[in-house]
Amino acid sequence: MVIAIGVGITNTNVSAHSFIWWCKPREVKVVKPVQISEIKKGMPLSKSRCIGHKVLEKGTQLKIQHAASYIWIVQKKGLANDYFKTDRHKYFWVAGNYPKHWYKLIK
Repeated sequence: MVIAIGVGITNTNVSAHSFIWWCKPREVKVVKPVQISEIKKGMPLSKSRCIGHKVLEKGTQLKIQHAASYIWIVQKKGLANDYFKTDRHKYFWVAGNYPKHWYKLIK
């Protein structure tokens, strides 16, 4: 008789804070270079499209927050931030979740 016990381990980038806590912009510092994408907003949001990319270098300070349609909305002086405006043809920047642990919360 053979008995096998499996242990499942998953690696997720889960914050100690809830999704609701991240709905307000929080100041962070980039600890690994991360690519962000510029999005031209369409109406409805499903018609939005990526129009450019940029790399944020290690040490960059900025604000990020969650939104329903994107993992991270990036807010930084010099970058368009029109995600929460209702007009068409506005621009905003987003970051994915890769590489893992790319930011550190600044208190």
